[in-house]
Parts: sequence; structure tokens; C-alpha cells
Amino acid sequence: MFSRLVGSRILPAEKAYFTNLGVGVPSQTVTAIPPNTQRLRFMNLIRRIKFRKNFVVQVLSSGLLACTSDILCQKYVEKRRTWDPIRSARFAAIVTCCMAPMSYKWFQIIERLVPSGRASALKTGIKRMALDQILAAPVFTSVFLFNLNVLESRNFTNSLTKTATIFVPVITTNYKIWPLIQLINMSLIPLQYRVILVNFCGLFWNMYISYTQHNLEDQDLAEGKIDV
Repeated sequence: MFSRLVGSRILPAEKAYFTNLGVGVPSQTVTAIPPNTQRLRFMNLIRRIKFRKNFVVQVLSSGLLACTSDILCQKYVEKRRTWDPIRSARFAAIVTCCMAPMSYKWFQIIERLVPSGRASALKTGIKRMALDQILAAPVFTSVFLFNLNVLESRNFTNSLTKTATIFVPVITTNYKIWPLIQLINMSLIPLQYRVILVNFCGLFWNMYISYTQHNLEDQDLAEGKIDV
């Protein structure tokens, strides 16, 4: 009814309809929103809700897996007698608040920088992987390690020193593992599911990061490279 009345005059029968409802009669011209516009707004709202839900779920799952990685590292790799929950919490906090949101946004950016177009999935994947490993890998790795050191109550100078100490071995190992994973991820996996594959592989990668971060600490302290 309202879609027919857009820009038209109110008929006598329609005046009686509104009067029987006990409401005031609309003005002579009605400016109701067309149903197609209402439907479009509703669909956009659904998309935004779905996007935010996916973002929250993937970020929280990333943090949970990071915490799990550190627990497994402490128990089975380092074989510690007691679990350090504060250390695991720091690890999870950095991934949840910093690394996971950065990764989520980066996948969207790289999708726009290297669109699918007419190129094959493999060629597109190679371009995206190269861009990811050249630009994102060094930045993400250094940000992760630096924040981890800051949360371990080190001052700015010691955090930089510790980060510089373990950055080279970590990024070297990264280039041995992640290019193939990201090639598969960016060639075959849909955009909305790429963080899932990264999270699964990250379960083992974060175990390596955690071990490297804390295995070198005693050595650095002994050599006087960092202060307590």
C-alpha cells in the first residue's frame, strides 16, 4: 500500500481506513520508503552483522589457539613441572588484541591489491604470497616479538634488544614454512576462511615462537645482553 502512495494523493477510502484505525490521516503526499530500499537496507544490516560476527569469532579463536600453543610448549616441549598461566595469558592477549585483527584486515587488503581477475588461481596466489611474505611477514613478526617482550615487563631498550636477538632466526624459519602455506591459502581457500587455516598452522608456529622466545632468555641473561 505505502509503495503505491509515494508521491500520490490520499484517496477518500484511504482517509477512512486511517480514521478507523484511530490514527491521524497522513498528509496529502506520502514519502514512505520504497520496499526495495527497505530490503536493501535490511540486507546491508545482515551483512554487517555477519561480518562483525565472523571477525569476533576468528579473533577470539586465534587468541584461544595461541594460549593453547603456549600451554603445549610449556608442558611437552620445555617440559616444565609447573604451568605459568601469566605467560600463556600474555601470549593470548597479544594475538587477540593485536595480531589477529591485523591478519584479518591484511587478508582483505591483499585481496584488493591483487584481485583475481583473469589470471589463474595459482598465478594470483603466487603474487599474493610474495606480497605477504615481503611486506607483512617481517612487520608482523617484529610487532609480535616486540609486544611480547614489552608485556614481559622489560623496558623499551631491553625489548628492542631481545626482539633483535631472536628476529633473524624466527624470520628465517618463517620463510622455510609459511610461503607454501600462504600459497595454498591464497590460491585455494576463500577469503572468509583464510584465517582459519592460518590459525591451525599457527597452533604449531606459536609453539615455536614461544619456545624460541623463552629458550634464549637464560642465555641472554647469562651473556648480559638484557637485564632482568
